[in-house]
Amino acid sequence: RNPKSNVVILGAGYDSRCYRMGLVGKGISVYEIDAAGTQKVKRRVVAECGIATKGVTYVLCNFEKDDWLECLKSSGFDRELPTL
Repeated sequence: RNPKSNVVILGAGYDSRCYRMGLVGKGISVYEIDAAGTQKVKRRVVAECGIATKGVTYVLCNFEKDDWLECLKSSGFDRELPTL
């Protein structure tokens, strides 16, 4: 499937809105941007709960050192699509 839009969540932490809102698998690319340690734990918990993550891209970013937009661009983000 080709995505029709993007949702970007900066500092996603343990937020689960992309799963609760039914964004996954609906033609929407979701980009969760956060620190490596937080994402490692979140990805483990999401997998343990059996939650589908197709369409979710976990983007690693140290907000104190990295340019979050460059991290997003390097993850395959399509800036031509409408984005929230």
